Amino acid sequence: MTEAHLVGSVNLPTATDVFTTAATELGSELKRIPDGETGSRVAFVASILPALKATPELEEREVHLEDFAPTEEFSMPLFAIRDDVEGDFDLARLGYADWARASYAEFSKLADDGIIPSTTRFQVSIPGVHTFAVSFSPVDDQERMLPVWRRALATEVADIVASIPADRLSIQWDVPAEVGILERFFDYYADVEADEIGAYIAGLASLVPEGVEVGYHFCYGDAPPAVGEKGRHWKEPDDLSTVVVLANALFAHADRPIDWIHLPVPIDRDDDAYFAPLADLAIPEDTALFVGLVHEEDGAEGAQRRIESASKYVHGFGVSTECGLGREPQGSVPGIMALHRDLKVPA
Repeated sequence: MTEAHLVGSVNLPTATDVFTTAATELGSELKRIPDGETGSRVAFVASILPALKATPELEEREVHLEDFAPTEEFSMPLFAIRDDVEGDFDLARLGYADWARASYAEFSKLADDGIIPSTTRFQVSIPGVHTFAVSFSPVDDQERMLPVWRRALATEVADIVASIPADRLSIQWDVPAEVGILERFFDYYADVEADEIGAYIAGLASLVPEGVEVGYHFCYGDAPPAVGEKGRHWKEPDDLSTVVVLANALFAHADRPIDWIHLPVPIDRDDDAYFAPLADLAIPEDTALFVGLVHEEDGAEGAQRRIESASKYVHGFGVSTECGLGREPQGSVPGIMALHRDLKVPA
């Protein structure tokens, strides 16, 4: 059996729809199921805008991110530290713990009813610190805001792990901006190297107590031109070298087990050159690797072709889509999930 992984977002109406569809289509192939980041959370980090607006130490500035999503709907404001604010401060609650508790209540009911297997965990996906910082903090505030963002995430994680049984919980850190830093996408971080970013994201794992699973989604973005349309990367990766270097830095600094990592594969890459960096991946024996090579457009045939290329450099990996399913048409979601079932990965 080839293990499957769902990245996080799923374009279905409710968390219950996500849970039941995933359990029906993939069942035991999944070790964990996310709630799909449905409703107000469809726009990724934009879901925390109410918290930023409620933080008195911040003031809203100009709208930005036009290069990511050139529509008013997906452009987002910056939030600068007010000139009269001295010393440290905390953000208003971001909301991840509230969303997790509500979704887990539905997950638990479905598990009690036998719809979700008893061994399946509930997955909570949360962006990393730098992803929030580059999305919402002006360049001049970046250094001061990084610990503020980290404390906010620490508070959310502490609340989540206090509310959900450890043996039913998985937390995934989504790190697109952290990948972007190493791709030199952000001028402010032009001199930051992989070891520093790897140490920082490893520090996020330390927020999650052992007994709760923790994983990482290395990402090149999925910014749509409009809700419901296909997403696009902020950069098409040249190959897997950047994410492999960052993953190795994560492993070197982690002070607890990393249960899985997820790496992206664009639909037009089935060549050896893209996958060759996997030969340098120093993945621990107890860490699962998921390769995001499933695409609706070329189905099982295209995914199997990419599996054959990846298998020249690494074996025994699981499969996934390149990013979340939040930008896919609703009607295609069950079929995309079903694509995972018949794929064969060499042991």
